Amino acid sequence: MPATGPGASMTPAAGDGEGISALRTVARVVAILELAAAEGSEGLTASEIASRLDIPASSAHSVVRRLNALGYLETAADGRHYRGGPNLVRLAVRLVGGLDAVALSRPVVSQLAAETGEDVYLALPYGNSISYADRAEGFHSLRLRIGLGEPRPLHATAAGKLYLAQLDDARLESVLRGATFAAYTPKTITDARRLRADLREIRARGFAKTLEEHLEGVIGIAAPVCNAHGDFSAAITMALPKARFERNQETLVARVLLAARTVSERLGWREGAAAAAARTTT
Repeated sequence: MPATGPGASMTPAAGDGEGISALRTVARVVAILELAAAEGSEGLTASEIASRLDIPASSAHSVVRRLNALGYLETAADGRHYRGGPNLVRLAVRLVGGLDAVALSRPVVSQLAAETGEDVYLALPYGNSISYADRAEGFHSLRLRIGLGEPRPLHATAAGKLYLAQLDDARLESVLRGATFAAYTPKTITDARRLRADLREIRARGFAKTLEEHLEGVIGIAAPVCNAHGDFSAAITMALPKARFERNQETLVARVLLAARTVSERLGWREGAAAAAARTTT
């Protein structure tokens, strides 16, 4: 009779070729996903993955193709490099508590993309960073396709600046002290004093906007999603070419704000509720 209970071995018996093969495949899947998560948006080709992990190229190609079909990997713009896909990001989001925001926002994000034709993203904060966890693609032929899961530059993107704007002063200064202000374009804000002034404006108007600060010719808009306690939980973000933004600036900003408000209400937020709660506890 085979051994059972807590002390039983999980190693297939000698000669159990199918079991050994299955465990080997599982190990390769995990290793490939970990490698993709560590590599970021540039990605790796299947051959590079095989070389890094020291596995047969045929096995790497087979696993990569399957993970791509399942949405745990996605191809970069060149069609050859693979990086973490939306389902891998969603799995990570579940582990850090963002599942409600992703699930409840998806219909709203999809509707906004369908109505405007622009790509719309849901960005989630994690630690001292914020990254895109979900995306709905628009219908315009000229669009950006920003990867999911990679932290966004805090000083140069609408989602990043919105995240900074909601921090209290002590935490903001802590984050800024450890930040590097890379100049992505001539319009990137690389000075902490100017960035603080910009964040004050964001707090006052209730949304963030970047004007060719991360990519030349690209405008970003981000509006906050708040939970039932009035805390910042996520951001609805839109990135689009400057020309289209200038033609429909007021309408696009209003729609992003409305989408963020709708998701906030789905998370239990009510206008004035947080302020009322604060008054009752002081």
